[in-house]
Amino acid sequence: MKQRCLNPKSTSFKNYGGRGITVCDRWLKFENFLSDMGERPAGKTLDRKEVDKNYEPSNCKWSTEAEQDVHRRKRARIEQFTTTELIEELIKGNYILNFLKKRKDLK
Repeated sequence: MKQRCLNPKSTSFKNYGGRGITVCDRWLKFENFLSDMGERPAGKTLDRKEVDKNYEPSNCKWSTEAEQDVHRRKRARIEQFTTTELIEELIKGNYILNFLKKRKDLK
């Protein structure tokens, strides 16, 4: 979280810090983050409820990867496509295949 938001050398910086996503001052100390969020539950990672807002207590929760897929930025961009453009984009990016690979509950 801190690397992707605060370190311009991070490969993820362009998608986080480069877009203005920050970490609240309180969470710059791990003890405060831990106090607010608790230990990471098994099978979950830190997730922002609103992808264009910052890492802060009111905007974060622990989520599974499948739960996070529901509101990724890619999904938000999908709304601007026509059906044909959407299908072409999904095929080109292997999005459907990658999504299905992540879904362990689908057989």
